[in-house]
Parts: sequence; structure tokens; C-alpha cells
Amino acid sequence: MYNTTNCLSPELSSPYDCLSVLVNTVYTTTIYAHNYCGSSVSIADINVQAIPGVTTSGLTLLEATNKSLYSRTITYKPNSNQVGVQLLCSTAINRLLGQIFF
Repeated sequence: MYNTTNCLSPELSSPYDCLSVLVNTVYTTTIYAHNYCGSSVSIADINVQAIPGVTTSGLTLLEATNKSLYSRTITYKPNSNQVGVQLLCSTAINRLLGQIFF
């Protein structure tokens, strides 16, 4: 899908691209979505696709004046069956006048 408005798609930021997490150790991080479209557009969701055991918080609006910054916290405690490479992907979804676009 393509964004048909004149604003940029939301941008995600996270402190890590790749990291190691020890078995039976709780790992928590926050993903941020930056909205560059002004207050008429909001972030509808930060969608997270992950392996079993990953939990996410609700979407939080951090900057209310022009709806420019949102966050979602991710928590993961891997077990011994999950040793090896595991992937977590996320994307932010904008909402403009009731329409959702990526």
C-alpha cells in the first residue's frame, strides 16, 4: 500500500537492530513511532510480529500537542527451546480521517 497524503510515513526507532538475550532473562525495550503528519493524523498502532512469549503494552501517546510521538513497550523472556536466531518485526500505522495507511 502507498501513502496518498503529502506527509511522510511514520518512522520507527528502537535502541537495537540486533541483540542477544540470555535464556530465562527478562528483556524489556520500547519502540517509538514518530508521526510527521501533524495533529490531523495519528498513529493507529505499532504492529509487532514476534515469536511466542513476547508481550507488548498498549500504544502510548507521548507528545499530545501535535500527536508526534507514540510508544509501545516489548517484554520477552526466552526459554531454552528458543535458543538461536529469533525475529521480531514492527511497523507503525497512521490514521487519517478514519483511514489507515502504511
